[in-house]
Amino acid sequence: MKLSFHLIYTAVSLVSFSPTAIFAASTGDIHLTKESIIYKEDKAFVHTSGYENIFIGLNAGNLTTSGLGGNSAIGHLALSAITTAKYNTALGSKALMNNLTGDNNSAFGVNALLNNTIGDNNVAMGTGALQMNLSGRFNHALGVNALVQNTKGSSNIAIGSNSLLTNTIGNSNLAIGTNSLFNNTSGGNNIALGFEAGINLTNGNNNIDIGNGGVSGESDTIRLGNLQKSTYIAGIYNNPTNAGIAVCIDASGKIGTNGCATGLKGDTGLTGARGLKGDTGATGAKGDTGVKGDTGATGAKGDTGVKGDTGATGAKGDTGLQGIKGDTG
Repeated sequence: MKLSFHLIYTAVSLVSFSPTAIFAASTGDIHLTKESIIYKEDKAFVHTSGYENIFIGLNAGNLTTSGLGGNSAIGHLALSAITTAKYNTALGSKALMNNLTGDNNSAFGVNALLNNTIGDNNVAMGTGALQMNLSGRFNHALGVNALVQNTKGSSNIAIGSNSLLTNTIGNSNLAIGTNSLFNNTSGGNNIALGFEAGINLTNGNNNIDIGNGGVSGESDTIRLGNLQKSTYIAGIYNNPTNAGIAVCIDASGKIGTNGCATGLKGDTGLTGARGLKGDTGATGAKGDTGVKGDTGATGAKGDTGVKGDTGATGAKGDTGLQGIKGDTG
């Protein structure tokens, strides 16, 4: 691929040389070869080695690179070790310097993705971002030294200076904020939002720390806030649920449902409007006969009743025995 004069002019202008200087043999500093390579002294400065590649900077790119190409590098030693890697973009001194076969990487900043060799689909923006990465994939680092020590960890997102700084093999972490998840080394699936959020986590998994430093080694924990004195959450008050249990909070701020002590009785609320009369329920089953009660006290004597009619004359009785004879007078 032949370089146009405009490209030569642009590249040379980057180092403050006039466009005619490249043809001036007397300078002995910059010269153009028949292979369309611009050298500055004895170092390649601008070339398009390989297929559809462009390399600008002292020893940027590899003169023997091959493969599908589509790589762009601007900066001293940027993509200088590339062999067959494709579709990489490196902007900054030593950006992606050691990349060999890793594809689809983007590095912006001094030493960004410097040690990457085979890792692919990474994005590093900031001095030292993903500097030590070797084979990690699908990482996104934005900020000075973000994910700087990562070597094999994949699918991490670090936004903010020193975020996920010591992570080496941890996967699928999200850190947003300066120094967020700073000390995490191998923990995975953690989320940290805020300045120094999750800074105390080291190897725990599945934590969410928002505005809180977290606790070393813990897992499966959510921590929100640190120095706040009040909490307001919308969508809870006066919003009924179908069922539920009591929730309590201890002095450390931990929320739970077991062992909740009964709180002070609140004021009686206002009486609500009377509801509509419901339908009459079905008649219940007859209950068992109750136990016989004690006999009641004797009542007061009643009034004498009305005299009844005279009864019929009874039958004549038998003649009585003869009496004893009396003494003679």
